[in-house]
Amino acid sequence: MVLCSMSWVFHWKSRMNCDGLKRIGLVVLIGASVGIAPPALAQPDSAEDFRQFSPDQMADSQGAALVGVVHPRGRYLLAFEVSGVVGQVPVVEGERVETGDAVLVLQQEIQDLELERLVLDWRDNTALEAARSRLALIQERLESLEMLFAETGSVSRDELRNLELQRLSAAAEVDQLQLNKEQQRLDYEIGVGRLAQRTLRAPVAGIISQVAAKPGEWVQAGDPAVELIDSAVNFVRLNLRSQQAIALEQGMPARVEVEGQVYLGRVSFISPVADPASGRVEVKVEFDNLDYRVRPGLSARVQLMPAE
Repeated sequence: MVLCSMSWVFHWKSRMNCDGLKRIGLVVLIGASVGIAPPALAQPDSAEDFRQFSPDQMADSQGAALVGVVHPRGRYLLAFEVSGVVGQVPVVEGERVETGDAVLVLQQEIQDLELERLVLDWRDNTALEAARSRLALIQERLESLEMLFAETGSVSRDELRNLELQRLSAAAEVDQLQLNKEQQRLDYEIGVGRLAQRTLRAPVAGIISQVAAKPGEWVQAGDPAVELIDSAVNFVRLNLRSQQAIALEQGMPARVEVEGQVYLGRVSFISPVADPASGRVEVKVEFDNLDYRVRPGLSARVQLMPAE
């Protein structure tokens, strides 16, 4: 009894499916006869393919506003070349500095004393002047004895030879002392350089964004201690399709809008390679920010302006 029931159900379903297909076919035929297109399955919209764009369409796409993020021209993580204890912090976060300004100073009392000693050694010419005077006296006496030997013969040849050896020895002493002075000068310059390593200076003009050390703290050589942002010139990074980037040229003018303020910019970089994953090309549009009004990290709208 169960087998018969299951067989009847299967036969009923098959018949219903067959009837349904016939009805759908009939609807399609009727629709075709009156000019109604058959329903199509929904498909996702295809992405814009700029490879099929005409030159006019390319110009329109370049004239449209593009959105990117503002980046500073330079971000510097400043670190000492030597380790030491922080002695002074002459700047505060948010302060504007110029090129060469001191931003952090290590304790340097011992180095100052060492440099003073090197200066004294270098400038002390007492021994050198004494050696030169002794050489001059020996030279003068030797010339007098040579005249006597040549004119009267009252001076022995051995005496002349001994005096000549003294002259050679005095001349060698002068040369050695002069060499020592040159070495002392180099030692002094090395000391000046080592002392300069204990003062961290701004490589460019900018704004101090972070100071990671306080007076009395130990700073390890090579560890970032101060962050400096150079945003006198900012740039907006864009990722364009390859066909969009083809018509761009370095130096092309652009209109940059940040928080309602409009700036005249220019294309400063067009990547020679495309990202293999997305097929997009990195483009940078820079603009002047001499008053540091535009902060890096803000969103910007860029409108490229290709030449006519």
